[in-house]
Amino acid sequence: MAGRHRHAAAPAGTAPGGADTYRNHRQEDHPPGLRVRGRNRKRITPLASGFEVETAPGGTIRTRSVILAVQPHVAAALLEHVDPEASEAAGGILAPPIGVVYLGYRRAQVAHPLDGLGFLSTRDGSRSISGAQFCSTMFEGRAPAGHVSISCYVGGARNPELARLPASDMAHLVHEELSGVLGIKGAPVVSRVRHWARGLPQYNLGHLERRNTLESANDRVPGLILTGNYLHGVSIANCLASARAAAEKAHRLLQERDTPSHQDARPAQKPAGSSRPGQIHRLLRGT
Repeated sequence: MAGRHRHAAAPAGTAPGGADTYRNHRQEDHPPGLRVRGRNRKRITPLASGFEVETAPGGTIRTRSVILAVQPHVAAALLEHVDPEASEAAGGILAPPIGVVYLGYRRAQVAHPLDGLGFLSTRDGSRSISGAQFCSTMFEGRAPAGHVSISCYVGGARNPELARLPASDMAHLVHEELSGVLGIKGAPVVSRVRHWARGLPQYNLGHLERRNTLESANDRVPGLILTGNYLHGVSIANCLASARAAAEKAHRLLQERDTPSHQDARPAQKPAGSSRPGQIHRLLRGT
């Protein structure tokens, strides 16, 4: 727009080691006395006072509380026979497929100054790219000197079929479209594609009711708590806040209980690798 001043975007914060850096470091912030251990899940069975969790590749854990930190479709499957209401609510949250195309160019190839965070496309159907991030502008260390990097997103709720394109076709489509938008000359020096069968959860009509059902799981099944990017937002900040709230909720629940009286009444040998009373297990990975 004529007469409009342009300002270079301030570098955004990010973790050099990737998103796992946040998970590893944030464990230091859990309430005192709370141990959190991540496990691959297979099945959750409610007990008289707590849960028995079958883990992969093998093993059983008995615990008094479970924080379920998995994708909504995984939560739906795990909770089918534990909390049918929560299972139905989680199953109603859609996460359409998305493809991410990462392209690198020499700075001289790109006419646009890349002086912003990126762009989002409108819904008029004229673009295959849903949005793009100027990674080397946003974050340090995302491109060597004299080069730039851009991440583009294809598919999602708008065009889910495009997310299933072969990697070579998707990369070509994105490069051609991006060249017209940003004035790019020549082929990229780096091209990478990642397909995600399930992308970001959609906050569609009725989401508030679904979220209320999921967040009240503990009322129906004491000790069961859910957290994830399908509750209060998809950003890293949203996820960290949700995880912190879940850990604090579990900690309060355990403090309110009379420790021994809430153990499973049936005599059973403590399984290998099982948790001590008061320990919380967070199920991290889903498929």
